[in-house]
Amino acid sequence: MKTTGKALKRAAPDSDSSLSDLDAASAPDMVRPASAAVASAAKIARKEGPVVFWFRKDLRTRDNRGLHRAWVQAAHVNRTGGVRAVPGSAKAAAASPSAATKSPLNGALLTIFVVCGLQWNMHDYAPVKVDFLFRNLRDLQRRLEADAIPLTVLHAATINDVPRVVRDFCAQHGATHLHYNLEYEVDEGKRDEKTAALAREAGITVVPSHDECVVPPGLVTTKEGRCPVVYSPFRRRWEQIVHDKAPQDWLALSAAPEPNPPAVRKAVPHLFGTPIPDPAADPASLPGYELPFVPAVLEHARGAYPGGEDAGHTRLTEFVNNKIKAYSVDRDFPALDGNAAISAYLALGIVSARQCIAAARAANDGSLDKGDKGCVHWIQEIVWREFYRHILVAFPRVCMNQPFKLNTNSVPWSAGPEAEAQFQAWCEGKTGYPLVDAGMRQLLATGFMSNRLRMVSAMFLTKDLLIDWRRGEKFFMQHLIDGDLASNNGGWQWAASTGTDSQPYFRIFNPYLQSAKFDGEGTFIRKYVPELRAVKDNKAIHEPNAKLPTYQFMKLGYPAPIVDHKAARERVLAAFKVPADQAH
Repeated sequence: MKTTGKALKRAAPDSDSSLSDLDAASAPDMVRPASAAVASAAKIARKEGPVVFWFRKDLRTRDNRGLHRAWVQAAHVNRTGGVRAVPGSAKAAAASPSAATKSPLNGALLTIFVVCGLQWNMHDYAPVKVDFLFRNLRDLQRRLEADAIPLTVLHAATINDVPRVVRDFCAQHGATHLHYNLEYEVDEGKRDEKTAALAREAGITVVPSHDECVVPPGLVTTKEGRCPVVYSPFRRRWEQIVHDKAPQDWLALSAAPEPNPPAVRKAVPHLFGTPIPDPAADPASLPGYELPFVPAVLEHARGAYPGGEDAGHTRLTEFVNNKIKAYSVDRDFPALDGNAAISAYLALGIVSARQCIAAARAANDGSLDKGDKGCVHWIQEIVWREFYRHILVAFPRVCMNQPFKLNTNSVPWSAGPEAEAQFQAWCEGKTGYPLVDAGMRQLLATGFMSNRLRMVSAMFLTKDLLIDWRRGEKFFMQHLIDGDLASNNGGWQWAASTGTDSQPYFRIFNPYLQSAKFDGEGTFIRKYVPELRAVKDNKAIHEPNAKLPTYQFMKLGYPAPIVDHKAARERVLAAFKVPADQAH
């Protein structure tokens, strides 16, 4: 299903804007420093009034392409466009230009964020992620408003109400332009199409930008013009595009906006300091959101993931300075502190993918795909993130609970009381497989799980328990602080053998072997599975039911395995109709 064209079509802006989104991937002003952007802004038709930027999953001021373009329009086009009557004044609107009153909002940059608890509930935003979002939103509001740029928090009851809320704000304040960065999910795309239509009806120019990916979806293609569905060819083509810098330097960073004139604060004081919900303390502040906030999890996350753009960059700098060189090895061992711990900041756009790659290249003598293995491996993880976003745009069915491989719709996933009991045991980390249980308990306690453990846990649910991957995907999204539809869906479908995969064989992890290989001494297991801390034998801890005498195992209070791996392997091969010699 080739739908890239449709995805790019919905991004098209108004025809009267010279910041045409046909140039969204190449417009110089969106990726060049302010001085260069000003030079190119001379082409833009001058309009009088403020410019609105709509924040979504891009809660940062630096290297925010849409925000940068909005600031260029406001400060270097509208602000130099002459005299404007005060918005909302019928008398001023009817007056002659010579009698009009110059408005302090002419050329002002106004920013908004729309809270929709029901949308987040329907899309399985984890409570720990919602809390992290609001912590970052408070920091962003503080940063912007220190520069007289209001960040006004608006509210919508449903996702269908969001377009009207945004349009009304723009119209009420006489905005000439609405800027935002594109979101590629299906529901968000429909929302943006409706918002753009309403805004245009109100005479507002709509300018979307590509920001979430280094290379926008639709530009990494095969010779036949299709989106690559295997990672390695995608990465090679992606690297070529980035190396060639055609038609632009894809890794160039854009400047943060400069302050608004001080008069803006006096003109619209009600737009400053709008309250930001705190549903953990007051659930009523986020109507429509029903998932429970667990105090212990929030306490851990608030310590492990400080909010704010500066905190995100501090985390990035510390990783590059101290851990990136060992990343390609350490990342797989959960007992080691080898992960970047930046994924939560990426998921909400606190830092950009371009900033991450810039930092990694700086640590690798400027190289993107050669040199230090740790640096190259981490950059390739960023490209994996891009790959799944491109897949999501080219095959939007993955947003709608459909497998990438449509023929796997016929897989007879387990159902019934036994399957429900096994699913609950998996959710609680009580499967009798120590590494799986440790990973799941880490997720429940912290809102995070390393990539290796995500693969092991997902493979166990889908292959050993033969439970539908969609149930695990949903559970992860409801608990991960870095929950991200494209990456989470891509990972789960990879584990379930319903998604993209370059290997011709059928993947089945042996959870015992994974445990012995990646937590050989049982350090991570003992940390999260206290029932096994008394097990001193580093071999027995991976398979205590089989390796310990029965009386010793019974004393532990740890469950016996809920499924036999060998029998489960045969069952899943039969379910997928895979010959035994094609499994790995």
